[in-house]
Amino acid sequence: GTITSVVALHMMMIPSNVGMLFALSPLFLKVVAPTLISALLLNVYIVGLNQVTDVSIDKVNKPNLPLASGAMSMKQAIGVILTSLIAGLLIGFLPGVTTAPLQFTLVASGLLGTLYSLPPFRFKRFPTSAALCISAVRGFVINWGFAAHAFIKLSSDIATSVP
Repeated sequence: GTITSVVALHMMMIPSNVGMLFALSPLFLKVVAPTLISALLLNVYIVGLNQVTDVSIDKVNKPNLPLASGAMSMKQAIGVILTSLIAGLLIGFLPGVTTAPLQFTLVASGLLGTLYSLPPFRFKRFPTSAALCISAVRGFVINWGFAAHAFIKLSSDIATSVP
């Protein structure tokens, strides 16, 4: 879902006077690639954190997952999720890459993913808070944030690339 949403939202923000073939250009790739990489890394963090907190449940319901099956140690999993969080934020906050909407999207989705999985909040324990958390991230934060970021970056990068 992350790849589809990031790429589609960026394509939707291509100015109409430029045309959709712009999506095949190096300039488009320059804008979408770091956004996509940072989004995927934050997704690894959120999903990984959820798995770290649910090993006992996953041993029953999803025994093939890396932690539940024993293919990955807890120490390795924590290393992967922390590295993913830090790398995703560093890439997303790079000068020339970042915008306020991208920063908001990465921080808000990471924060809500943390609150969803970790005590003392652990929103996933309660159906209403779990649904609100997931809906907020997938429904608003990601759609608005990546679209606003794409609009700002594509508009400014296209304007500065025209001779």
